[in-house]
Amino acid sequence: MTNEYTIEIANRLSELAHLTDRITAIGEEQGIGARASFHLQLVCDELVTNTISYGYDSDDERTIRISVTFTPDEVALAIKDDGRPFNPFQNRDSPDLTLGVEEREIGGLGIHFVKRVMERVAYERSGRYNVISMTMKRNKSSEGTE
Repeated sequence: MTNEYTIEIANRLSELAHLTDRITAIGEEQGIGARASFHLQLVCDELVTNTISYGYDSDDERTIRISVTFTPDEVALAIKDDGRPFNPFQNRDSPDLTLGVEEREIGGLGIHFVKRVMERVAYERSGRYNVISMTMKRNKSSEGTE
């Protein structure tokens, strides 16, 4: 059985609390466990925050759509926005985690986390939309192997 949920938020940082609340409620409804729900929240928070903070040329209100689909084996997440084209996974080396905080370059930890938590990540530009698609195994998501 497949269950799909769609969340639409305005491109305002104040909307992130609503997004987190919805992801928490959906995770509970689907019984994916607190850890998996937390990972979905963090992934959404990271990617949507980047979109809101850097994706738009004006302060005009726009809509960001987040779709979460549950199958017996996977949790799929898609984030769609009409901001400027940007692939967060392109030309992004993993941060050097052996360096101290002061020695590391700024940025990259959030995307590194997304790539570690999700089984698959992909970006495409579809017409005027950025579409980020990700999946994680449903049974692995609650094992605590991250």
